[in-house]
Formats: sequence, structure tokens, C-alpha cells
Amino acid sequence: MNDRKEQFLLYRIRAFKDKQAFRTILEIQIPSVRRFLVTKLPTTPDVDDASSIVSIRAWNYLTTSDVESLSGLLFTIARGVVAEFYRTRKEEVHLEHAELIQVKDGSEGSEDQIYTKAD
Repeated sequence: MNDRKEQFLLYRIRAFKDKQAFRTILEIQIPSVRRFLVTKLPTTPDVDDASSIVSIRAWNYLTTSDVESLSGLLFTIARGVVAEFYRTRKEEVHLEHAELIQVKDGSEGSEDQIYTKAD
């Protein structure tokens, strides 16, 4: 997209909350953002959720602020969404799987070592 068209669409979004202009921008920009998210997130549903969050946050930002670099904004939001995903993700280790955990020397280890490793 050329800079003039992009700036015009961004103006329409900020001034008039033009949803069609936003849709046009997303059709052009979101495929590259999705490719970025695919490399960073484990599953397709996670990528879909992250894409939606990026779109919503971009809309909220674009309707209230001037933007110099649209792709820079979208990738900044996407990096934040990825960081938030991993920060809030909870991995649980169930203790019934504790016998599978081995300490560094290859032995099964004591119960205390297994709990420490699991934590």
C-alpha cells in the first residue's frame, strides 16, 4: 500500500471511526502479522486469538492517536500479545507424573529432588 493511501485510511479511522477503512488496512497488513504470530505461538487457536487481540488493540489505538508507522504499531502490539500469552500461561506439572522426572545425573532421585525439579 502506498503511503498516501495508508495515511488517508488512517485519517478516516481516527477522524470518522471508519470501519471499512480499518478492514481495508487489516486485509493488507494482518497476513504478515499472522505469519509472525505463527512462529511465536504453539497452536492455531492461539494464533487466531492473538490476531483478534491485535486487531482490537490496533482499532482502539488508531481511533485515538496519530500513527507514523502502521506496520510498526501492529508488530509492537503483536509482540506484546505474545509476551502476555507466555506470561499468563500456566503450565501444570501433576505429581502423578513425578516418577518420570529425573535429576541431572540420570538417577531417579529422592522425593525432595523430584519436588524441587517439578517446581
